[in-house]
Amino acid sequence: MKSKFFWGLALVLLAFFIILNSAFFRLDIPVLRLFLATLCVVWLIKIIARRHFPFLFFPLAFLFMLFEKYIAGWLGIAENIISNWIVLLCALLLCVGTGFMFSGFDFHNVNIVFGDGRKRLTSLVKYIDCTDFADDKVEVDIGRGEVFFENTDGYEGGGTLYIDNNMSRLTINVPASWKVICNIESNMGHTDIHVKKNSGGKLLYINGENNMGHIIIKSV
Repeated sequence: MKSKFFWGLALVLLAFFIILNSAFFRLDIPVLRLFLATLCVVWLIKIIARRHFPFLFFPLAFLFMLFEKYIAGWLGIAENIISNWIVLLCALLLCVGTGFMFSGFDFHNVNIVFGDGRKRLTSLVKYIDCTDFADDKVEVDIGRGEVFFENTDGYEGGGTLYIDNNMSRLTINVPASWKVICNIESNMGHTDIHVKKNSGGKLLYINGENNMGHIIIKSV
């Protein structure tokens, strides 16, 4: 459902931008560039909806890079206002800097995470205790994450792992004797599933979203 809304909003905004470009601004902006800008705007809206405000600078930086030559034309200066690497560096510094300024935003550089399992701009290693595992959630934003299951002898089956992977690489290590059922919505992302087919194994459901990231699910 979220995936349909994502693409629906993107198409509506793309149509709006094409009309503005053709009827009013007449800048002859290529449709591909407008499409990429639309994705950045949708990304921006998603960040605001989730209140991840320090990450606003990344889609804004990409929007600036997409329309830099047009902005330069409006200002009457050369096409290359500033290097793209400097724009991305400033976006990263602004993201981290404002993240530190917001007390509720966590940038602590730790490797093992308990609780809600959320970590941004760093690495995440999460261990899930299977003795009372019914459902759990992992969120990784612009980083790298890995999930392990422990005390698997006490697992009764039927648990659900909810994932939210945003521009990150997430690896989920599943016991080889389990049966895995995945329902992952990918938005410009890629998911590799390398698990054994165990028809009688204990069930594990993996649901969630993969936004411009890479998810690896493998048997161990």
